[in-house]
Amino acid sequence: GHPPFGHIAEEELQHILDERGLTDGFEGNAQSFRIVTKLAIRTVAPQSPALNLTRASLRAILKYPWMRGHAPASGPANKWAAYDTEAADYAFAMDGSTPIASPEARIMDWADDIAYAVHDVQDFYRAGLIPLDRLRRRSVEAEQFISAAAGFLATKGLDPEKCQSAFAGLQSLLPQEAYSASITDRAAMHAFASGLITRFADGISITPAGGVREVETNRYELEVLKQLTWYYVINRPALATLQRGERLVVRGLFDALTDWATDAAADAREDRRLPGQFRQLLTLIRSDTEALDVKADDDDQLRMRATVDYIASLTETQAIKLYHRLHGAQAEGSALDVWLRI
Repeated sequence: GHPPFGHIAEEELQHILDERGLTDGFEGNAQSFRIVTKLAIRTVAPQSPALNLTRASLRAILKYPWMRGHAPASGPANKWAAYDTEAADYAFAMDGSTPIASPEARIMDWADDIAYAVHDVQDFYRAGLIPLDRLRRRSVEAEQFISAAAGFLATKGLDPEKCQSAFAGLQSLLPQEAYSASITDRAAMHAFASGLITRFADGISITPAGGVREVETNRYELEVLKQLTWYYVINRPALATLQRGERLVVRGLFDALTDWATDAAADAREDRRLPGQFRQLLTLIRSDTEALDVKADDDDQLRMRATVDYIASLTETQAIKLYHRLHGAQAEGSALDVWLRI
């Protein structure tokens, strides 16, 4: 469900749709739900829409099982499961259950956190961006990192002292030297990542009552590891400059494509000139009876949802190329690039 450029584009699309009055906005989890229930193509049989998943499968992907504006007190208000256009599929998945993530969804979320926390740190250490070897030692740098990380995690309800303890527990596992790409280093990094994955995979279990139990220490260790990527990579100027540019690309694409879709609605010749997949998504939403009903046949809102569907389907390279084309800049590739036609 994430668009090109990940969370940055997700935030920018949310800002854009809020400005334009699309009340169910954009959210990566809701976009994923829309893909599996409406956008994915498996068969043309009308009785088997999209992936035609079972109720249990749909429930398992609902990490934040509520609609926008209906988050429980324990859940983040800026996350939700489905758009208004998929309200019926959401109701089918929930089957009247309380808005709490299912055991399957919680296990998936734990696995996602492990992959994000371990592999990002591993990759950025090898790239020389996260100095795990320096953080292994008790140093000013290590103290500065955990102080900043614990301070931020406190805003998410985590205990700063437990964050400190979690970091201390991880330090002895960190590599002792900077990465050199030697065979020894590569083997050591494999062992480091494999050991952490095993450690964290063992930190979750199913209770006799069918619930999910997390080992608190592992949760704190995961959150501290994720903060390494934020502290050393995401919140640094080198990436910040790219992200500001990525926001401009996303906004520029949205404005240009919605304008083009508006022109195409009034001109059949212009409609034929739209990128193939974009035209298909516009056709799809105009034939979606649920979307027509909840949007009161508001063509502007339907076009905005289809535009977001198209942008979210692009790779980062495609998004940049299309932005250049739509804004008159010289773009690499043929004037008849296949990906724009299909």
